[in-house]
Amino acid sequence: PAGPGRFHCCRAEFEIDAALASDAPFALYVPYLYNAARLFVNGALLANLQPPQGTVVDTDRPYLIPLPATLLRAGHNLVHVRFEPGHGPRVPRMLVGPYAELLPRYDRQLFWRRTVPQATVVTCALVAPLLLFIWLRRPRDAAYGSLAFVCALWGLLDMTPEGRGQ
Repeated sequence: PAGPGRFHCCRAEFEIDAALASDAPFALYVPYLYNAARLFVNGALLANLQPPQGTVVDTDRPYLIPLPATLLRAGHNLVHVRFEPGHGPRVPRMLVGPYAELLPRYDRQLFWRRTVPQATVVTCALVAPLLLFIWLRRPRDAAYGSLAFVCALWGLLDMTPEGRGQ
């Protein structure tokens, strides 16, 4: 287990056909990361997914990281990931492939992990005051007050990492 100044590691190997490597740009797709991480390909740093010093890690989003052709070899390749201590070493299923093939998967994951929660927060911010206004006009209908309260809490919860399942 990781402690102060320690980290978790994982590695994955993949093969690239020489004909494919020259045809299209490749990318590494990471559906989510709950911890700060550094990604290496064949020993070279590919990405440093760490927040600025003193800020909270909020990496519950997908990543589609282009793989420079200079880092790839025809045949055997290695991806090495160093996770900072945090929520534990939850390792998502990462994919390597042509950028154009991974882009739809990235877009779909970004939509569900970022866009939908943001839309939920905006909707709750608009609906909760409306329900509260209705309840203030009709105080005998307690359901409107309760719904306003629940809607406001739902919007607040979606703004936190815990509310998004982290």
